[in-house]
Amino acid sequence: MNTRLLLFIVTTIIFTFIIQGLQAQTLRQELQPRWIAMMNDSNVNYFEAVKAFDSYWKVHERPQPEDERFEKAANGEKTQGKNIPYSLEYKKFKRWQMEMQPYVQEDGHVLYPYKRHQLRLNSRKTNPDNNIK
Repeated sequence: MNTRLLLFIVTTIIFTFIIQGLQAQTLRQELQPRWIAMMNDSNVNYFEAVKAFDSYWKVHERPQPEDERFEKAANGEKTQGKNIPYSLEYKKFKRWQMEMQPYVQEDGHVLYPYKRHQLRLNSRKTNPDNNIK
């Protein structure tokens, strides 16, 4: 009997920690800016994602571009990077934006990865000197 009670208590405690962890993760995802989730969604409307990104950064301080920091460091100026929230995601979004731009349809939807791959293969066949990757 004591073994069953102990097992019940331990199991209850473990499940409580698991549930709390999941709730905390869900809360962090809900508090993230919308454009971060949009960037990872294959069905996203490109124009809506860019609009959400731009509206977020209108009211928040943007991260300083790396080339500016390197230039200041080369000139002997002290460069102390600020800890700006979502600065890594900012850089990822800018790269995503640059990579997706050629595949954006008129309605704002981005070609699916399979279609992009087919487009690149066809481009290589018609123009072998083309550097589309």
